[in-house]
Amino acid sequence: MLCCSTTSAALVHSFSSGMASLSAGDPHMEYVAASTWRAVADELVTPQFCDALRRDGFAMTELRKGAAVSLHASAASATELLNDPTAAAGGFKPHTFVFGGSAKPLRLRKPGVYEIDMHDGAARANGTLAPFKSLHESGALLHAFAEHMPELNLSSSAVDGSILKVQFNDGRGGCFPLHYDNPGPPSMRKLTCLCYMNPEWESGHGGELELLPFLAPAPIKVEPTMGRVVVFFSDRILHRVLPARQPRLCFTIWLDSASANPPEDVQLKAKCVDPGVDLLERVAMFQASPLQRVISRAVYDREQVASIRECMELADDAGPQSLAACRAMLAEHDARVVALRRTPALAAFLDDLALLRRGVQDGTGADSAATLIGAGEAAGVD
Repeated sequence: MLCCSTTSAALVHSFSSGMASLSAGDPHMEYVAASTWRAVADELVTPQFCDALRRDGFAMTELRKGAAVSLHASAASATELLNDPTAAAGGFKPHTFVFGGSAKPLRLRKPGVYEIDMHDGAARANGTLAPFKSLHESGALLHAFAEHMPELNLSSSAVDGSILKVQFNDGRGGCFPLHYDNPGPPSMRKLTCLCYMNPEWESGHGGELELLPFLAPAPIKVEPTMGRVVVFFSDRILHRVLPARQPRLCFTIWLDSASANPPEDVQLKAKCVDPGVDLLERVAMFQASPLQRVISRAVYDREQVASIRECMELADDAGPQSLAACRAMLAEHDARVVALRRTPALAAFLDDLALLRRGVQDGTGADSAATLIGAGEAAGVD
């Protein structure tokens, strides 16, 4: 049973009631056949889409209307049971995450965010969620990407090699701090596939996705509109979710790769920060490699701190546990940044990156930015 405040319950009721006109009479259960989802995936995952994904690290498209309506109706129906103590299992649960490492791990709640994991047996048995169950078990996206991007060495099993989660944000400031979906071993995630289901979203509602390709001039903001699909590399695209001020629905499918996190993607070598190598050449290497995860906390130090506070301290229902967790997360972040800067060569490289970022952002380094982008493309960012 979920314990939500009266305000949260009112928001959920308003959200699900407001969506009734959209879902009423829609044959959303049409999307329960694997063949249907394979056809949908073939529409989404085209050679052009995959080329953009290789080039930029992310790509966007739109889900066909019927599929978006089907999935939205399914998820919106599940929100109606969020505060029902008699509801059957398999519905939304508070989003939790593990913090503190292997020595003393703590499972903490993320304020304002709820999710359904389609690996959960109760969720798969929930008839309301049949379109999501079918989409997950069909492996449609997994097989489509495996066909068009064989170099990713994606898993061959939809059940074992992918995860599908449906997410509901209650609109009271819930958000996610900056992170990589694959922060390192033992994660095997390679691609993150997001789809938004918010037919009434408008500017001011919040909940946008922000993508931060390494050393890009500015974040890329993605509006969570109905049917918007975003795919990005789980181990190469730093991202966050901005605070939501209206209820928001989405689902995410993560696709695993058997070759994720090889040593060269997680172990920083001296040659990577060697001052004898041209700065733009070193930067281009990090742009094209998951190795950027090793130094991103220091590169995006200020943004990381702000996003942690926004998530754990500033949400409307952030309680004492969230505030304590916020302090612990900030302390851990600071310790990691300090540890990175203990190596003189790495500290000097981080200082160079800070100067480069400042020049790109204020326009004084426009020539360097153009050169940087060109270097990234030459190194294989495209």
